[in-house]
Amino acid sequence: MEPEELKRRRENLGMTQQQLADLLGVNQMTVSRWERDERGIPPYLHLALQTIERDSRGRSDKKALIDRLVDVAAMPGKMASGRKMVSRKRKKR
Repeated sequence: MEPEELKRRRENLGMTQQQLADLLGVNQMTVSRWERDERGIPPYLHLALQTIERDSRGRSDKKALIDRLVDVAAMPGKMASGRKMVSRKRKKR
């Protein structure tokens, strides 16, 4: 995916860089760098965008969609990737 395509698709979704970053579990500056071609775009990103675009079809309320996706991404005990987080506690010495 080229930077211009990423920016076009994000804008077509009506999302800010921050909103897309929140959905993807990355920093807003990462999205900015992808769009400015300062950092390579991960090869899986097109799949994430397809999922977001599919979920947004037929929805007139973009804010509700974004809120729902952010809620799913922020579920306790899960990372944005959907994998379960493992708590790592330090042992007392």
